[in-house]
Amino acid sequence: MKPLTKTPTIAVAIAAAVQLVACGGSSETSMQTGSPSMMPGSNTTNGSSTSMMPTSGQNPNGPSTSSGGSPAVAAGGTSALPTVMGGSSSGGTGNEGNQLAALPGLCPDGFVTCDGVCMESSLIGADCRPLMCDVAAGATPPSRASGVYARGFDWDVAADGSAVTFKPGPVGNALSATIGVDLGYRVNGVPQMHTVKMTSGADGVFSAPLEGVQPGDILSFYFHQLVDENTIIPDQGGQPLIDSMWFDQVVGQPHTPEPAYPITAKLAGRFRDRHPNEERYDHFVDTYFAGPTFDLTFVDNGDSIDVTVAPQATMEVQAVDFKYFECFGAGYGGGLPAPTPLCSTPPALAAIGSRMKDEGNSTWSYHIDKLSYGQLLDFELTFVRSRTYYTEWFHYFVGSGRFQPKTQNPWAYAAGDQSVENVTLDEFGYAQHVPNITPQELANFVSGKVLFEADFDTHVGYNPPTTFDCPRGLAPGSDVPTIVTPPPQSPMFTEGNSFTNIELGNAIRPGSSGSSCFSCHHLDGKGMPADETSMGNELIRLFGDNGAPDPMYGTVLDQHAQTGAPEATSTVTWQTIPGQFADGTAYELRKPVLNLGTLRDGDLAATTHVSMRVPRPVFGTGFLEAVAPETILAHADPDDMNGDGVSGRPNFVADPTTGEMVLGRFDWKAGTASLREQAAMAFNNDIGVTSPLFPEHRCGTSQTNCLNLVAAEQTPALTNTDLDHIVSYMRGLSVPPRHNYDNADAIVGKTLFEGIGCSNCHIPNLVTSTKFEVPELRGLNIQPFTDMLLHDMGDDLADDADIEEGTATGREWRTPPLWGNGTGAAVMFPSIDAFDPNGHPPSGGVYLHDGRARSITEAVLWHGGEALGMRNAFVALPEAQRKQLLAYVAYPFADQIPVRRCGPMSTQ
Repeated sequence: MKPLTKTPTIAVAIAAAVQLVACGGSSETSMQTGSPSMMPGSNTTNGSSTSMMPTSGQNPNGPSTSSGGSPAVAAGGTSALPTVMGGSSSGGTGNEGNQLAALPGLCPDGFVTCDGVCMESSLIGADCRPLMCDVAAGATPPSRASGVYARGFDWDVAADGSAVTFKPGPVGNALSATIGVDLGYRVNGVPQMHTVKMTSGADGVFSAPLEGVQPGDILSFYFHQLVDENTIIPDQGGQPLIDSMWFDQVVGQPHTPEPAYPITAKLAGRFRDRHPNEERYDHFVDTYFAGPTFDLTFVDNGDSIDVTVAPQATMEVQAVDFKYFECFGAGYGGGLPAPTPLCSTPPALAAIGSRMKDEGNSTWSYHIDKLSYGQLLDFELTFVRSRTYYTEWFHYFVGSGRFQPKTQNPWAYAAGDQSVENVTLDEFGYAQHVPNITPQELANFVSGKVLFEADFDTHVGYNPPTTFDCPRGLAPGSDVPTIVTPPPQSPMFTEGNSFTNIELGNAIRPGSSGSSCFSCHHLDGKGMPADETSMGNELIRLFGDNGAPDPMYGTVLDQHAQTGAPEATSTVTWQTIPGQFADGTAYELRKPVLNLGTLRDGDLAATTHVSMRVPRPVFGTGFLEAVAPETILAHADPDDMNGDGVSGRPNFVADPTTGEMVLGRFDWKAGTASLREQAAMAFNNDIGVTSPLFPEHRCGTSQTNCLNLVAAEQTPALTNTDLDHIVSYMRGLSVPPRHNYDNADAIVGKTLFEGIGCSNCHIPNLVTSTKFEVPELRGLNIQPFTDMLLHDMGDDLADDADIEEGTATGREWRTPPLWGNGTGAAVMFPSIDAFDPNGHPPSGGVYLHDGRARSITEAVLWHGGEALGMRNAFVALPEAQRKQLLAYVAYPFADQIPVRRCGPMSTQ
């Protein structure tokens, strides 16, 4: 049995001459779509600073001078503190209207610092110990007199903290016995994990000693069970690995108090074409907009659960099957001795399967008994109709009130219990919604998906199927026929459904860079860079003095037009730059040379600067919007008062509705403050569609044709409801699962990443606000690996504008999140090998703001400015350690801050 892993202590071989300074929130190395940007510097908490943030229209740096085409950034600079720093766009943390001191490393009232992160004190105690949850007056746990099944259990913590015991339930109801248990635990909120293999006594009770645990300590722990072998595929043995829920117990006191039952949890799910481990599992079914979603209500009684399913589809459902207690192994959820082969459908998907009771009115019910507190109940549904649909496997821990990933190893997932646990094909890794999503939010999400995929030129709707069906009966190397499914007409531009908006399809669009959200964010990833034949999805941004638009062309140079010639027909050539690592290994970098070609309406103004930008991915953005402004501002140190070479600072931008200065969060320069603004701006700037937030087209004052074309348009094309839906879609996209958290190279790479100083700007942990408007995103421990601040990345990555977006200079870029890096290439370049779709995507990827970096290695090598020390340290590493570092950066992980969750999601 594979135990939980711990980070080993290793010696990091870095040349002594390398100065580990500065951090650099690499603008570009983002691969959230992919690009890791790692910054050097110490891991200490920033010291205090009295530097304030600029108000609207103010340049904190004053005039800037250029050297070699790159602006110099003046040091320091202060100005009045903005009154509003978060606004509703940031989720509202109760501090709107207050003046917040931007003191690095310090948290305002109502927040505590734990492991370098400002967290609301309602989530964790002042001593950074997880808060214990109150139990409702008079609440008592069920007696469980009827006993429990094999996967149920009881436990005990010795009063003196010396040991823990685990007593599994008896074998029964088609469930195999527990044959092994690991105990994972933490003490007093310290993130470090301890893992110990429990031993079984003659009475079948497992026990394990604890070290250094004393009465009064808070012990946080979970159990990792190995269930007796259950052969599910011919010639393939398999042993399910099953985790319990996390428990928190004060040593010397009774069990963790159970909540007041019953607990009611409600969420929604969607239909799937196949089961996990089969290729047609991850994509959205071709009728996703016609109702293949369902409401799921869970009533948790502590010793039993009542499940009610109500399909939202208008199409008739004849029956629903409930299959629970998963029994297959490594292809999904982990198992021994080998992974389940892709496309091998197990003969038995579950240990127990039953038809649900038809309650009438399109509602089905089922009752499960003999359950214990903290036990995992995992299940899948089958909807029987003229076409059979399946669902994802749901994972619920008795007494939790919330669905969670099955694997409880804290390194396994990047978004807490809103993490997607299983993605069969990495191609669809960015396109999955958060697991705990309410029926109304899922309905809004689907409406937003329809809008996100609608093409305003061709009127089709993009919802790609998998490239291949499972190639049963064929040997590797055989020709496997592809599934060819041309995009159908979008329901938005089709009469007679709830999404119909024919007028929107006829909206006036005088210029654009793309014809749909999907065209620039394929499967919710980043856009394609320019190549020898086309501009790809590159956006050409224009910046005048102090970030003002070009007087003729505005803020974006359009590459397409609804009628006639576009504003520009640009091309790009690539210059190559050779180099070598300290060990003599050669590398090659490239940088773009942009030729604007013929400009339709005359030259740009002499003061206008040009920057190429690759569209960023949209997955995981809801989590970033949900982080409290205080949490972000606590990491700012704009004047580097602590002298560590890191001077990250927030970008403040004008709210397009109120004009007030608010904290920027999104895009390459943190130039927008909310997903609503980001979406509305993209529709206006990139697709050419207006909205209530940006009701006017981008016509230059002298662009007669553009002005004449839009003169007749009376109202914005998008409605506020449309913006609501597109925001629901963007904030509902979760992050892909990690593939490497138990990989030996990646574990060593974690230590290298921290030792070099990358985590100084790519900080691992953030915690979302308990006051965010969407309940399912509240109080989450997320690991995006970003501080969301601006950092000077040096001359080589700089634009030559002084000020570009908000207060960001040409040299400054927001630290991009690193989560999901390793999935990016498969999203952008779908595999052509049906037998190994995740193992052989095209090599490389797309990184940095203009797509110049073709790999994570190239992205790191472009780091300069505050990140120059990290870049030099990376160059000095021997090849083996570079590979270990890259193995880690594919899906970086860290010890999570223990956050105690109490009750259903509606309470947080």
